[in-house]
Amino acid sequence: MGMNDDQIDDLKQYLAVTISQATADMATKSDLAVMATKSDLAVLKSDLVALQTHVDSRFDEILDSIAESLSVANDSVDEQLSAHDLRITKLEQRAAR
Repeated sequence: MGMNDDQIDDLKQYLAVTISQATADMATKSDLAVMATKSDLAVLKSDLVALQTHVDSRFDEILDSIAESLSVANDSVDEQLSAHDLRITKLEQRAAR
């Protein structure tokens, strides 16, 4: 038993739809034409490395600035604590008399 013309046409249509669905997400020639070339990727990589270097440098500057601010603040707090300690000592000495 062979297939008749209608069955063959149905099979062709089924295969065409199945292949179309299976290859729908594949790149076409026009897609490939607009994709990045290796040269484009090399330039992009170079730009990303430069950006990372810049970000690292800025991050280091920010951290240094924060460390300096904390050091100044700590020095101020230390001075205030010393002054308070001196006042407390004088008050204790007065109270002991």
